[in-house]
Amino acid sequence: NDKTTYIGSSSLMEASKKGHVEVVELLLSQGANVHDISNTGSTAISVSANYKITNTLRKWPITMAILIMQELCIYYQTDAYTLIDLYQYLG
Repeated sequence: NDKTTYIGSSSLMEASKKGHVEVVELLLSQGANVHDISNTGSTAISVSANYKITNTLRKWPITMAILIMQELCIYYQTDAYTLIDLYQYLG
């Protein structure tokens, strides 16, 4: 949590509001929390400047799940296609 402004906005919120897609993606890849709430009740999604940023923020949990799944498959040296396949493989 990196609340940096007087209203408690995070860097992710500020980048979202200003339309900086690359910065939003970088912050997310470094662990920025999509669900942080400012002192005024805003989130990165609610203040996002455009659809591309909103879409990036909304799909980030899914993107992270896919990346984690890929890393697990590499680690366990399997080509499981779903979490169920991986679970059964590790079973």
